[in-house]
Amino acid sequence: MQREKKQPPPPEPTPEEIAAQEAAAKAAAANKKSALSNKKGQEPAAVVEEKKPEPVVEFEDPDFLDGLWEDHEVDGLHGLLSTVTLKNGLLIQLLPTGDVLQTSDRQVRGESRKVEQDRVITGRGAVIRHLVNKDIEILYPNGNRSYFERDAKMWTFTNNKGMRRARKDGVEWDLEPVHAS
Repeated sequence: MQREKKQPPPPEPTPEEIAAQEAAAKAAAANKKSALSNKKGQEPAAVVEEKKPEPVVEFEDPDFLDGLWEDHEVDGLHGLLSTVTLKNGLLIQLLPTGDVLQTSDRQVRGESRKVEQDRVITGRGAVIRHLVNKDIEILYPNGNRSYFERDAKMWTFTNNKGMRRARKDGVEWDLEPVHAS
């Protein structure tokens, strides 16, 4: 005894197909009415053509986001992004540029405004520290240091010999050197 295979039910018609079927039925009814009125000697009824149904969903052009950024702004951002979260709350992201981003949930919750929010370790060895108060500290592999104070909108540069220089609004001046032994 063989079982008959059940055919899957036909797919549901789309709203556009339903509208087209209704328009065809109306046109057929109008033509039938026109043919009957011609037999009686009357003028044919005017056939009203309906507009083609508009699509229910309109999609935007898939590249509408292309105008938001220039090519040079996203160069090097394509590639693999890997994230590792450790038990102590440290979040480490390996960025497509070769840089490493470290963030700790404990650092973000700190009470001091000088607490580190996250740090980026670049492929060339520089460490960029972002602080909770929006200050930035950059530590270079050769021992140089740059510090940006957001409130003062001023950069302070210190080289590996202790010489210091400040920059604000495009004006630079020397500061008292740091004595290191």
